Amino acid sequence: MHPVMTVAAMGFLLASGRLQTQEPLREKAQVVLTAWTAHDAAGVLAGADSILLNLPGAHPAAPIGRKQATALVQDYLDGTSEETLALQAVSSTGSDRGFAELARRFRPAEGSASRTETILLGFRREADRWRLDELRVVR
Repeated sequence: MHPVMTVAAMGFLLASGRLQTQEPLREKAQVVLTAWTAHDAAGVLAGADSILLNLPGAHPAAPIGRKQATALVQDYLDGTSEETLALQAVSSTGSDRGFAELARRFRPAEGSASRTETILLGFRREADRWRLDELRVVR
């Protein structure tokens, strides 16, 4: 096989492997987005054993258990109404780590001005599934 064709074939195989990794990751990020839109904190954290959480007003220094994280996320979501929430990006870094970015526009219960923030999701691949292990909200 010609060297240029070999390099092109290798690039195609790497890209298709990355796409195969990203599609399940995109699906998992979409599950989190759907649960967030419904203000279902338990659904957002489904499958997480412990999670590194960084929300405005709550900055645990180490990963916390799902029960505590669910309470903090539910507290954060209560008193807001979603205007838009969109999946902006999904990226895998190797076969066991992935990230997603959500863009959120919401309205707080008190006050009428809309606010925007970015929700960063970190995932770890375990066996054949992606598990959320980090959630950060950036304003």
